[in-house]
Amino acid sequence: MQAIYPNSIFKYIIFGNVAAQEARDAFGTTAQCSTIHAMAYQAIIKQRMYPLQSTIRSFLSWKDIPKSISIPWGDTPEVLELVSSYNDSGSTSFTSFIASYDEPFKQSSIEPAKQVLQAMLSGAMPSTHAFYLKLYHKGITNGTIQPTEVDILALDEAQDATPIMLDIFEHYPAKQKIMVGDSAQSLFDFMGCINGFEVYRNQGTTVHLSRSFRVSNLIAPGVQQFCQEQIDPDMEFIGMDYPANPTITTTGIITRTNSELVEQMIELNKHGKPYQLLSKAKANQLFQYPEFFMFISPNRKYYDHDMKVLQHDVDYYFANQSSLVKEYPTPTSFVIAQNEDNPNIKSAINLLNKFDRDEIIEAKANLDKHKATSNTILGTCHAFKGCSIDRAIITDGLNDSVADILDLPLNQRTKQDRVELLIHYVACTRARYELVNAKFIDILEPTNDIGSTVDQLFN
Repeated sequence: MQAIYPNSIFKYIIFGNVAAQEARDAFGTTAQCSTIHAMAYQAIIKQRMYPLQSTIRSFLSWKDIPKSISIPWGDTPEVLELVSSYNDSGSTSFTSFIASYDEPFKQSSIEPAKQVLQAMLSGAMPSTHAFYLKLYHKGITNGTIQPTEVDILALDEAQDATPIMLDIFEHYPAKQKIMVGDSAQSLFDFMGCINGFEVYRNQGTTVHLSRSFRVSNLIAPGVQQFCQEQIDPDMEFIGMDYPANPTITTTGIITRTNSELVEQMIELNKHGKPYQLLSKAKANQLFQYPEFFMFISPNRKYYDHDMKVLQHDVDYYFANQSSLVKEYPTPTSFVIAQNEDNPNIKSAINLLNKFDRDEIIEAKANLDKHKATSNTILGTCHAFKGCSIDRAIITDGLNDSVADILDLPLNQRTKQDRVELLIHYVACTRARYELVNAKFIDILEPTNDIGSTVDQLFN
């Protein structure tokens, strides 16, 4: 565009740092490619709009809270959860957020949560990335932040937009606005994401693009066949004619769950092979399911919604153990039975059956040793969404997640079954040149016959 209109400004909002860097490489200097957090950081932190501390946290702990903020004993985790939920919400007012909050909370947590927000704003305690994004969100929508108008504003991954992203997209000044994405890659509704194409349905012009710049034409026909048979009979998926025998510089190992990701980490550690994690997720989040079952016990306190649900089952088991123990000899067996469709639980149990506890604990302890120094990249399918890699290795967990679904008639499949098929589609379309161990995708001319295990990959 800028070759034709050299003075035009094209701003491209992208989900995730890795995808943003890929876009910068692809566009060169012809577009301003940025994540929403980078835009907020530039406006709030770099411009010193507020006296926020230079120290930015991914999340807060009790150690960050000033002693001047009085919090009732035992309420600190709930106060921090309330602050985090507000920062991630589509509300610009804390009062309106509290009024619409759908999780039960203690009234005594509200005032301390307000004080934590004020302490971050005044610089009395460290800020979080989510907090300065909330400040940017508020500034854009109320007009206190007025960016320079751009000629074109594009929003990538619009099928999985957060309410904050859509609000900023709506209010950001631009002569023309474009939403880019693939509705078949809408995977984050469980996190409260919104399909932007549905929000703006019947507004503007819709253009359907069938060619993927990510995927080789050796892979694309198999993907199209899979999608037409299992997802949408009218779907078109056309790849690119890449050179024969391309140089493979990046290899991605794509998993279905975090627990399966931990399994791959342990295997690579055993072989002494370096790797880097695609997502910078907190170690506690990455290991939360295996650790839940490793240390399962009654009356443990969790503030993560999924963990609270599982702990409720654990507490019920111990409260009724005498009547349940014959059918369910352990609390683990009871929790599995109550949540049989949860892939995270299945993956965690497989991990615990395959490895010793010490190996899992060691993998977590050594997590920081693996930095961005390797061309082998590990991540879940959700983390890889929006990214491209030269070689994608589909793990057995991803194949297993759809194996049973493929045997079901279309009219017997659930909404979750469709989500699993979409996840598989996303994983298999990360591969630029080589797709390995994708058991349900027919490859026209596989360039090699390596399998998915670490031994086969590195020998």
